[in-house]
Amino acid sequence: MPGDRVHTIDRDTKRRAMIAYELASKHYRPEVYEDLDEVRDMPPKDGVVLLHDGFTSQGLAQLTAVLSANLSRVPIIVFDEKPSTGSVVQAMLAGATDFLEWPFTSERLDATVARAENDGRSHPRLMERRHNAAARLQALTDRERDVLRHLIRGLGSKDIAAILGISPRTIEVHRANVISKLSARSTSDAIRIGIYGGLDD
Repeated sequence: MPGDRVHTIDRDTKRRAMIAYELASKHYRPEVYEDLDEVRDMPPKDGVVLLHDGFTSQGLAQLTAVLSANLSRVPIIVFDEKPSTGSVVQAMLAGATDFLEWPFTSERLDATVARAENDGRSHPRLMERRHNAAARLQALTDRERDVLRHLIRGLGSKDIAAILGISPRTIEVHRANVISKLSARSTSDAIRIGIYGGLDD
């Protein structure tokens, strides 16, 4: 929510400054870090963290360890330019609350930060989100659920088509149906819903 802290960890000075400016214009309180060493020196206690995917899943694991050691439950949002399905899945399974594609609109940033803050503040709310995700997954056919499961595993359309014995074009149709039925904004968003709904088991 505007007024809260958003901690951005990004090695790219220009992008870091752009994000901080955007956050300040939305009345958040931006804090910036060049790398994980700075975070270790000044671990965040509140708000949310924006972590650039250039740090990879190992960096995400390190950040999670730093926060845990300081008894901090600050949610982490990972972001990157044109993220692959695999990187989104990897980040979500490693503990990220959400994944943003850069450049992101101010509206998308605002909604994602608000959702992450709500999840971080309330375990029951997280349970509700998982319940809602599972309910939304009921709208999918068995084949659409299969496609989403393989997307969560980081596979592309050609690989999924080979596994399921259908054409890549048909996979793209199923992917579009999944996004539509889940009211998702993108494939990444559909993957997030699938993970919350338990399809990564």
